[in-house]
Amino acid sequence: MQQLNRYLFTILTTGFLYLTQSPHAQVIPDSLINKLSHSINDSTRIRTLLDIGQMMEATATETSIAYYRQALLSSQKINNKHLELSAANNIGIALIESNKLDSALVFFEAAIRVAGALHDSLRMARITGNIGNVYIHRHDRAKAIAYYIKGISILEKCDDQIALPAFYSNISDLFS
Repeated sequence: MQQLNRYLFTILTTGFLYLTQSPHAQVIPDSLINKLSHSINDSTRIRTLLDIGQMMEATATETSIAYYRQALLSSQKINNKHLELSAANNIGIALIESNKLDSALVFFEAAIRVAGALHDSLRMARITGNIGNVYIHRHDRAKAIAYYIKGISILEKCDDQIALPAFYSNISDLFS
C-alpha cells in the first residue's frame, strides 16, 4: 500500500510539474525532478518540494505557492513541525510577492505558532520581521516598526548578531 501511495504521489507530482510549466517559468532541473520522484522518505520529498518552490518563486510565484502548499500539507500529514514551519513561512513570503497580504499574515501567524511550539526563537524573530514587511507593503509604518522592534527584542535575547543589522536597516529605511 505504501508503495502504491508513493507511486501515485510521484505520478501526480510529475504531472503537476509538467502542467504548471509556462514558457516564462524557470525550468526545474532534472536533478530535482529525479530527487522528487525517487525520494526514499516523506521528509526528503517535502524538502525537495520546498527547494523547487524557492527556485520558482522569482519567476512563477503562483507555481511556487502550489509547491509550498503541497509541502505544508505533507509536513502536517507526517507531523514534521520543522518542515511545516518552513512551508508556512515560505508561503507567506511568496504571498507578499503576489500582493496577497491578508493571506500572508495568516500563514506567518501559523508559522509563529509552530515556531513557538518548537521553542525556535530565531525563526520567531525572522517571521516577526516578515510580518513587519507585510505592514510595509500596506503602508502602515507604525505597525511595521512595532513588529521590527519585537523581532529585534527576540534577536537580542538570542544574541543573534547576524540578523540584527537587517532589522535595524528595515527601520532606518522607513525614515529615509
